Amino acid sequence: MIDFKRYFCGMSMLEWFYTFLTATTTDLLDAELSSQFQKALPSQEPRRIAIGLDLTSSYLKTSGLKQLYQILAAYAKFEPDQDESSSCQVVQYVITSLNLSQSNLSEPQDYEILTKIMLLQSPRVAIQHLNLAQTLSPTPHIESISGFQKFVQRVVRDDTSNLQELVVGGGAVDYTHFAAICSALRYSTKMKALRIEQSPAILVPVNSSAVWSWFALALMHPSSMSKLSALAIPYVHIFAGDVAKAQQTLASPHPAFVTFATKSPELAETIEREDDVQLNVAGKTFVTVKRSAKLRMEPKTRGRAIDLSKNAIDRPLEVVATLSKWTCVIVPGYGFGWVGNAAIVTHDDCEIVSRKPIPLRSFMWVSYSLYNGHNIGTVEALLQLIGERLTALYLSRTQVMDAELARILSYCQSLKHLEIPSHNLRSLGFLREDTPRSLRSLNIRPQAPWQQDLLDPPADQIISDLTSFLTGPSSSQLQQLAFELSQDDCNQVKQLVSVLRQHPAVEIVNIAQNGPWDGEHIHDELKTLDDQIIGLRSPPMATKLAFLSVIHQNERALGRIDAILVSMIFTFASAVKQRRVSHK
Repeated sequence: MIDFKRYFCGMSMLEWFYTFLTATTTDLLDAELSSQFQKALPSQEPRRIAIGLDLTSSYLKTSGLKQLYQILAAYAKFEPDQDESSSCQVVQYVITSLNLSQSNLSEPQDYEILTKIMLLQSPRVAIQHLNLAQTLSPTPHIESISGFQKFVQRVVRDDTSNLQELVVGGGAVDYTHFAAICSALRYSTKMKALRIEQSPAILVPVNSSAVWSWFALALMHPSSMSKLSALAIPYVHIFAGDVAKAQQTLASPHPAFVTFATKSPELAETIEREDDVQLNVAGKTFVTVKRSAKLRMEPKTRGRAIDLSKNAIDRPLEVVATLSKWTCVIVPGYGFGWVGNAAIVTHDDCEIVSRKPIPLRSFMWVSYSLYNGHNIGTVEALLQLIGERLTALYLSRTQVMDAELARILSYCQSLKHLEIPSHNLRSLGFLREDTPRSLRSLNIRPQAPWQQDLLDPPADQIISDLTSFLTGPSSSQLQQLAFELSQDDCNQVKQLVSVLRQHPAVEIVNIAQNGPWDGEHIHDELKTLDDQIIGLRSPPMATKLAFLSVIHQNERALGRIDAILVSMIFTFASAVKQRRVSHK
């Protein structure tokens, strides 16, 4: 990652970046570079290294985005001069990630430029990971499709886009953003990971049942084309009725109409009373509409409308329901709308091929407020819905007891990674024999002070339970462990260290300190663990340096950093060995 965080993104910085990307070696380095990569690349093709560009808080405006596009477009077409025998390019950088979080993307033109960047087709520019956190502005009036919605329509659904992971969010996330993303994800065959961030301090009221119904329709229904396997939704509301609505969506042969009815219940009831209404089977009927067609909010001639000809709606649209003169369709990047039957050019009834939806493998949910015994049933219902093939689970801000957590985990028998930071557990009773034996990593660091008015077990209960877990068969494949030690746990440290030394699989231990530790013997014990555990297992496969931070404080500093030199440092970066034990 090339890191330009909080640095004004001007042309001088982007030119520096271009110089870095296109740097060639000289005769002095040619022989050594060739020998270094000879085993990996017997051919004359350059070694490709994936890098990213981090422009977080870089004050990007429309002009800066234009300059960024110019630089990336130029690099996409760049070819080193093959006539000069004195230079070569053994390494070819491939830009695969772009971080524009906390940028001011307030103009429709900003998203048009960003769309051009994302659709660049080149072996040198193929952006798979895009971070737009803290960039969303309040949505416009219903009569217009926003720049964000057009962007989602083109980039998330478009087969020519390389995008696989998207992070969006900010202080203005509402139903419109969810509908835009989910309506495109339903037809996306490349997106694999999505993170929608909401600010807990600025929660915009949304119809949460409609949101979760959209997720069920877009990600989990057999008629969906989505291949999304990782979902993170920090600070998004969820209630018991929301899970029930998602289950209803999955069980219905007309799931899109269920989602539509959740958003507009009164209109849905009116439509269902019509004699000529027909609800279409999910994923079967698609229509192509005229470029001059208008998308209306209601099946009314004079209803509010959006001109489709200005919004690149040029693919067949899935039919949800039909009336005598109107057809309800899903518009990727927008949601539901109505078109007049006179505007329909062709109908296409597809043969439905039943398939199992791609299961969620990774799920992260951070509650907008502490959830406890009164609403833990909602979390349980959610995991019962999505937990069957889940391999990674992150639940934060949990105010939940052992038995409740054990019941939740019983729905996740394929779990490999479990993180429950910011918890108030007083023991680890959930780590029993029925814990999935495939568990590879466990994070149980509290990371927050909790009220002490509950009936607490002895202070060393968690360490005692952890020790018991590590000696049992359920931890046989555990490789990474993060937990917390307090002063009251000192008498348990020796036993825990002894167990960790003998564990056949644990490789990485992260120990947090809660309060002052009494005596140096604790540090001595952990130091022996440090020395011992490094020798337990052979080091993991060495990885090439994948992160290079170039920090610019001002224009003067920029002029002093040689881009070609930095490029060579990146090329010659030695393997990074990961420290095994962290105790601080």
